[in-house]
Amino acid sequence: MATNGHSGYPLKWFKDQNAARHAYECAICLEVLKDPVQVRDCGHQFCALCIDDILKTEVSDAMPMIFEDHAARRMIQQLEVNCCNEGCSWQGCLSSLLQGHQNSCTFLIRSGDNVHQLDVGKLEQKLETLMLKVSTLEKKHDEDIKELKLK
Repeated sequence: MATNGHSGYPLKWFKDQNAARHAYECAICLEVLKDPVQVRDCGHQFCALCIDDILKTEVSDAMPMIFEDHAARRMIQQLEVNCCNEGCSWQGCLSSLLQGHQNSCTFLIRSGDNVHQLDVGKLEQKLETLMLKVSTLEKKHDEDIKELKLK
């Protein structure tokens, strides 16, 4: 029963996605646990927001006992991640990403930013590639013209 997929940490952030999925995947949003909680009786782990959403819709006299899973939170905070901003090569642990890098990343696009200005590097690379193609085509065209003149 997957939700919109925005309660946990996106799996694509993690360097070892298989390990993160295997050990810390929320069964509701299918992402890495964010603010992990654990059900006392069965030991299942969920993101706090995910289980809260489920419990709000459930009508039952037997609500499960849930507690914050501090051990899982510490382990998840130490997992190695890549910066989530396109073009950034930063790598470190999740806690470093969340506590510092995420807000100071030069590749971060904030609302109101001119996206066109932020993509200058990509545009320059694309322009260079296109100029090489034009140069190659121009040489071929010149060779074809010389060949036609000789005929």
